[in-house]
Amino acid sequence: MFNYLCNPSAAIRKRLSLLDGKNGVSEQDESGIHKIKTVAECFSIVDKMTSENVLFHGYDSLENCIKVFAEYAVDKKEEHYQKCLDIIESKKDGDSLYKRGITKNAELFEGKGYSASKAIRASLLICSGIESEKETKLAIQHSMECFKAVLAYERIEDYAYQKNGKWIYRDGKLFPDYYNLRILALSSEWKNEETIRILTESVNRLAMLQPIPSIFVKVRSQLIAPGSYLMHDFDSSFSDNDDNKKAEWLIRNEYFSRMGVLNNKCNLRKVKESINDKKVLVESMLSIKNNYAFTKWGAYSGVSLEDDWLKKERRINDLAFRIGLISHYSNENFA
Repeated sequence: MFNYLCNPSAAIRKRLSLLDGKNGVSEQDESGIHKIKTVAECFSIVDKMTSENVLFHGYDSLENCIKVFAEYAVDKKEEHYQKCLDIIESKKDGDSLYKRGITKNAELFEGKGYSASKAIRASLLICSGIESEKETKLAIQHSMECFKAVLAYERIEDYAYQKNGKWIYRDGKLFPDYYNLRILALSSEWKNEETIRILTESVNRLAMLQPIPSIFVKVRSQLIAPGSYLMHDFDSSFSDNDDNKKAEWLIRNEYFSRMGVLNNKCNLRKVKESINDKKVLVESMLSIKNNYAFTKWGAYSGVSLEDDWLKKERRINDLAFRIGLISHYSNENFA
């Protein structure tokens, strides 16, 4: 769907160049990326940032800045991006940095197998092209285990129970969350025919279990919501979702395509049909009235690489780029 692009942003142009295996980019495009509002706002945050005052997780956080820089293809040697990487590479597990914006019971939460600061840190290193750290490799391995666990579940009661109207994960039962998905989508060292087969079966099982309600983790007497963003519904048409869910649909299926699971063994029939219906995709994108989940970048939001949606061509560019990525990575993994 890349042929639908019309005068795309400098960020999209650079991402396309990188997909084609071209490392070079014009100074004009590099400068253009820095001037995009979302990137410029992150530069301003980083200018005021120190390792002692920076928020780790949430809006206006270290996490969000690195996520934005990676998505908008800011050069890793650029001073603001490098400053962020220097902070997380120098601050190891247990540092006070990783408690800012994170639940107070993060260590107990992680001890039960759910994502907190360690997984977030690993995802940030991975999206910046750094997979070699021991902690990062462990995060990839654990993410695989979370997806494998799904294969043992046939109904929600197999991994959760209900109390006072709320669903709660059973102790010892793993379930994949947003960071497990993101870690596997953006890494590559784990990929082989067998692991892709297992993950495809896991995604098929998730689709069988959908819709998955909000499920809490019980830590002592406290119920904590895990990062379940993207992990509730799996097989749907783009047009059947509300505006916020449309943003989730694009990111979730981009991640699935990067993982190699949108293959001929994958049972996400509605997703596959939707990807191929370009006319309905465009009409549905143009009908969006609430663009918050697309244009506001945070730990659990952000899709747009255009500066704004004042022109309809820009929202079509964002759709065309993400659908194009889904097709590209699906073809790359199964050429």
